[in-house]
Amino acid sequence: MMRLLTRLGEDTGWTPEEDGYNEEWRAGCEQVVIVSLLEGEATQRNLDEAPRVLKSPDWSFFLKPVYTAGWIEIDHVLIPFRDLDVSAKSRLSVGLHWMCEPLAGASIEDLAGHQANIHALALGRTMEAVWVCGLPYTVMEFPRFVEDVDYCYGCLSRAFNLERGRFGEEWKKLANLSQIVWRS
Repeated sequence: MMRLLTRLGEDTGWTPEEDGYNEEWRAGCEQVVIVSLLEGEATQRNLDEAPRVLKSPDWSFFLKPVYTAGWIEIDHVLIPFRDLDVSAKSRLSVGLHWMCEPLAGASIEDLAGHQANIHALALGRTMEAVWVCGLPYTVMEFPRFVEDVDYCYGCLSRAFNLERGRFGEEWKKLANLSQIVWRS
C-alpha cells in the first residue's frame, strides 16, 4: 500500500525511485519517526517534519495518546486487516514476530496464538483511538485489497483524492498475488 501511495504522489516519505520496499520487509516501509516514538526519542520537530502518510502497526499503541496530546493532526486512519490467526501464521512462517518473543519450547500453535493475541490487542487499541477521538477511518480487508482493484480504490479514495485510471495502472504493476502465502 505504501508503494502504491508513493507512486500516486502521496507524501509517504519515500520517492517512486526509492519507494522504501525491500523483499525482506514484505509489507514494511515504516518511517524513522515511528522508530523514534518507540525508542522514546520523538520530538515535536520529528512529527512536524514527518510525511503525511505514516505506516506502522506500532501506531496502534501511540495513536490515541499522540493525537490527544495535540502532537499530530489526523486526516484519516487506514486499518489493513486480515484474519488474526492467518496473519499470525503468515508472520511466523517468514520468521517474523511482533511484540512478543518466541517462547522456548513453544509449539508453532502456541506461538501463533500469542501472535494473534498481540494483533487483536493492536486492533482493539486502534479502534479505541478512532472511536474515542472521533477520527475518520477505513478498514481494508487483506488480501482483498491486493486482489481487487475496485475494492482497493474504493477504500483508499475515502482518504485520498485519487485519479481512477492512474490508480488502476499503478495497482496492476504492484499487486503481487504470489506473495500471499496464507489465506483464510
